Amino acid sequence: MNAIKLQTQEGKSLMKIESIIKIESRSNYCKLFFDNNKSLVVAKLLSWFENQFNENHFIRPNRSFLINSNFINMINSDTIELNTGEIVKISRRKRAKIHKQNCKFIS
Repeated sequence: MNAIKLQTQEGKSLMKIESIIKIESRSNYCKLFFDNNKSLVVAKLLSWFENQFNENHFIRPNRSFLINSNFINMINSDTIELNTGEIVKISRRKRAKIHKQNCKFIS
């Protein structure tokens, strides 16, 4: 089981990496969204999570999000649609890299 230990308000928690849908940056904090419809705010930078996770499973489409590729429904020219129905924009600088690495999701 791939898991990550995070400091929360209640103490340290062990979270399964594969249950994370996306991580959203909020200044010096990040909000993690899980597949059980729960979320968690932690005092970590998005770049910290990016360095912790395997690049093949998480992609960073812009400066605000890190997305688990297991929850991607489709990638369009400038957006990513998640299985939850949410749409995340892809920055211009990241488009070519994301399209090259994730060609199986492209419509």
